Amino acid sequence: MAATHKGNLISNMQALLLVLLNPLSSNEAVAAVLGGFSSQEWNSFCRYLESHSLANLLYARLQQKDLLALVPPEERRVLHEIYLANAARNLVILTRAAEALTALQAENIPVIGLKGLYLLENVYGDIGARAMNDLDILVRRENVPRTVGILQRLSYRPPIYFDSSVENRDVKHVPPMSLADGTTIEVHWSLLEEDEPFSIDPQGVWQRARSARFADTDAYALSTEDLLLHLCVHANYQHYLKLGLRGMLDIALVLNLEADRLDWRKLGEISQQWGAEKTLALSFALIAEIGWANLPEGFLSELLPYSLDADILTKAKTLLLQDNLAPNAITPDVAALSSTKNLGQKASVILNRIFIPRPALARLYKLNPNSPGILLGYFRRAIDLFRQYGSTIGKISTMDEAIQQDLAREKDRFLIHDWQKPE
Repeated sequence: MAATHKGNLISNMQALLLVLLNPLSSNEAVAAVLGGFSSQEWNSFCRYLESHSLANLLYARLQQKDLLALVPPEERRVLHEIYLANAARNLVILTRAAEALTALQAENIPVIGLKGLYLLENVYGDIGARAMNDLDILVRRENVPRTVGILQRLSYRPPIYFDSSVENRDVKHVPPMSLADGTTIEVHWSLLEEDEPFSIDPQGVWQRARSARFADTDAYALSTEDLLLHLCVHANYQHYLKLGLRGMLDIALVLNLEADRLDWRKLGEISQQWGAEKTLALSFALIAEIGWANLPEGFLSELLPYSLDADILTKAKTLLLQDNLAPNAITPDVAALSSTKNLGQKASVILNRIFIPRPALARLYKLNPNSPGILLGYFRRAIDLFRQYGSTIGKISTMDEAIQQDLAREKDRFLIHDWQKPE
C-alpha cells in the first residue's frame, strides 16, 4: 500500500476497507489484507480509521471474526480504546432510551425506534460497534405534544423555539431535546420532511411496523422493507452520500440479515408508493458494485422502467469512496451562486437563503415568529451566513484550485440528489 501520496493513500484505504468491512468477506480475505500492512502503514491506517469514525466498526468486525491477533499490539490498543469509549457512550444513551421509552409506554404512546436505536442491538448485535449521536424515535403526529411534555418532565430541553400546532412541513422532527449529560433525542412524526417530493404515507408505515425490543424495552420497529427504504433515503438522498461506507454498511447488514425473509416484491411496491425507487435502485446498485450484498437477479431492472444511468452510478461510487473529512462549506446555494454570472439570479439565491419562512427562522434562533423581534432574526441570519460561507465564496471567485475541485464534486452530489427526485 503506497502511503506517500495523499490521493493514493485515501484510495487505497477505501479499497482495503471495502474488503475489511464487507459482511460477505471470508476470514481468509480479511486476514490477507491485514497481513499485507507494514508498521508505517498500520499507523497511517489507524489514524485514518479514527478520523473517519470507522475504528470502532473495524474493531468489532475483527473481534467477531477472532482476527484481532493480526493487529499489532499498539494499534490494537488504540482501536480497543476507541471501541470501549463508544460502547460506554452507547450504554449511557441506551439507559436514557429505556427511561424515555418506559415513560412514553406508561402514557400509551407507541414508539418506533429509528436508525441506531434499532440497528445497534438488532442488526449489529454489539454495543460498541456502531456510533449513535442521538436517539431517534417516531411517534404519530397527534402524539407529538404529549411526547414533548413527557420528555420535558424527564428534564429534556429543546434548544430552540418550536410550535407543534403549526404545519412545520420543512422539518420531520421536533428540534433535538437534550439532557444536561449531553444525551439528545429527536422526536420524529415523519421519516422525511413533508415538503420533499416523496409520498411517505405515515399510516402505512405504522400499519407495517412490527414489534421489537431495544434498550430493554418493548416497542416497535419499521418493517424490513420500510427500514431499508428509510436507510437508503437517509444516507443517499438526505445526506448526499456523505455518510460514506458507514451509511452503506447499515444497508448491507440489514440486507444480508433479512435476505431470506425480505419480501422483494413488496419492497419494490413500497418504494414506488414513496416515489423513492430511484434512490433504492441507486443504493442497491452501489451495494452490489462494492460487493457487499447479493441481489435477486432482475430486481433492479424490474424496479426501474429503464436502465440505471451509468454516469450517475459512476459519480455516486466516486463520491461514496472519496475522503469527506474536511469538505469546504459548499451548499446547493453556494454551488448555484458559482454556476451563474447573472447578477439578478445571484441576488435571488442570496435573498431566498436569508429570507426563509418565519417558522424556520424562529426555530433557528429561538424566537417567537409573531414578535417584532423576528425582523432582527433576519439581520442575524445574514451575518451568520456571511461568516459561514463568505470565505468559501471568496475562494470560488479567486478560482482557488482546491475549492474548484470541491465545487465540482459537490455539483455531482447535487446532480445525483436531484436525479433521485420523483418525476
